[in-house]
Amino acid sequence: MRYEEEDVIGYKDVYDIPDNATEIPLPQPNWKPVFKDGKWIETITQEELDELNKPQIPQPSELDKLKKQQELMQQALDELIISSI
Repeated sequence: MRYEEEDVIGYKDVYDIPDNATEIPLPQPNWKPVFKDGKWIETITQEELDELNKPQIPQPSELDKLKKQQELMQQALDELIISSI
């Protein structure tokens, strides 16, 4: 059997786009896009972009934090055991 769009129940060929939506794709890259007058506009300032592109200070992972905490607890336990002898 051949598929025909007209035979699909409930198929609606045309639909209304809500006022707060668009079919125009968002350009890439984008940081603070605003859709105005039928087109996308980038609203980020150069200062904001520079701040986003600034190198980040690496933060320890949760595993690294737990390892450090376990190490400190082991040292405290060792000191407690030694002091009780």
